[in-house]
Amino acid sequence: KTSKAHSPSPVAELPSVWWFDEKEGIASFLRLLLSMLSNSPTNQQVFFLREGPATIGALLQKVSSSQLTVQALQAVQELVEQFNHCPEWKNEVYRHLLFDFRIWSRPLYDVKIGHTQYISTIVKSNTTECRRSFGVQFMLDVIRIFYSSMGSTVSQPTVEGAQLTEEEQMSIRAAIISNVKLYVMIDIRVEELEAILSFVAVASDSNLQEELLRLLLNLLNNAPCRQSLRELLWAKGFSLLVLIQAKSMAVRLLAIKLISKLSIQPANEDGPLYNALHRGGLSAAIGQMTQHELSSSIILALLELCVTKRQDNYTDYISNLQVYLAVLQLLRNSPLDVRHTICQQVISILQLNPGHVVDIASSPGWESLFLWLLTPFEQLQEGAEEVDPACSITYKRLQVQNIMKEAKMEGDGDTPEGENEAGSSLDEEQERGDGEDSRSSEPDNEGEVPAK
Repeated sequence: KTSKAHSPSPVAELPSVWWFDEKEGIASFLRLLLSMLSNSPTNQQVFFLREGPATIGALLQKVSSSQLTVQALQAVQELVEQFNHCPEWKNEVYRHLLFDFRIWSRPLYDVKIGHTQYISTIVKSNTTECRRSFGVQFMLDVIRIFYSSMGSTVSQPTVEGAQLTEEEQMSIRAAIISNVKLYVMIDIRVEELEAILSFVAVASDSNLQEELLRLLLNLLNNAPCRQSLRELLWAKGFSLLVLIQAKSMAVRLLAIKLISKLSIQPANEDGPLYNALHRGGLSAAIGQMTQHELSSSIILALLELCVTKRQDNYTDYISNLQVYLAVLQLLRNSPLDVRHTICQQVISILQLNPGHVVDIASSPGWESLFLWLLTPFEQLQEGAEEVDPACSITYKRLQVQNIMKEAKMEGDGDTPEGENEAGSSLDEEQERGDGEDSRSSEPDNEGEVPAK
């Protein structure tokens, strides 16, 4: 009886989460900590009073990145869910464990993308709280430091095989940019737009610039905040003119599309962007684009800035002649196919709007501009196909001359002096060119053979 009375009771079996796994050391430690904190208010108070989340976060920054596995990420998620009932404790866990990218930018790609996707679910369910602590500027800083070519040595991986490819970086950035879109979808603040525009203006990664410009363009198209975004862009979007001169052709095209989208419905006529568009700033920025390669898509997008449609008959007309002539000036170094496409549009607009002939003829230097446009300086290579005469530059020159003459005849006979000089200059240039060709075919001295 005595032995039975004093015999020790059998030891209760420990939960499986307590057992230590050498391969999953971080996950086992976090689950052990979670078991100690569960259903124990005293342990929870001591844990946060002694800066437990900050201590664990500092330790996780120093451990080997090979220990930061999917199981470790799941253990952190369980720890976060444990303190959802207390906002103060939950923010501590968020700041030191979940949103600390110094920890989660080091493991393999599977863990990184899982971490960013889990953060997206947290932001979607608690948009207001996350926007206050981990807003637009925080997300942009994460992209700049850890997931772009502008990042410092902190973002470099420490394990073999953890180096991210360009596609993997783009997928992670897309998940982070989706958080930015959630923040500004309903309403966008001035400081948030300034952060985005400043980031795009100074970014050296063209892919990153393109991703953020696409975000702004999508918000302008179908987001509830499009009206407020349009007003803020008119006031703060002067940096879009700088992006017109970017090195990347895709970035230049997106910046032009954004300005074109804004020009449809101007909201603030006193803003710096509006003044730049209508008082020479845009034409000056376009004039600086001659140092870059220009495609027909960029030229046509630029022409959309100064060509609009009438509401009565839906015909195109030039709304900003100064910008239109600046765009035509870019075609000096363009290939023949690009100039041929633009010549077709110029002829179409002049046929539909005879009054533009007088406006163009009154602009100084328009003769040399059209001569540059209509003069080929690409020599035909050997073996290349000949250009169809109906599409040749000479044919286009004659068409423009005929349109201008018809416009003069339709007038009341009072032709401006500038127009007479403009109309005669084309004929003089053509006659001068014909005379030079005939003189070049004659030998200078007797007995000499003219050069071919």
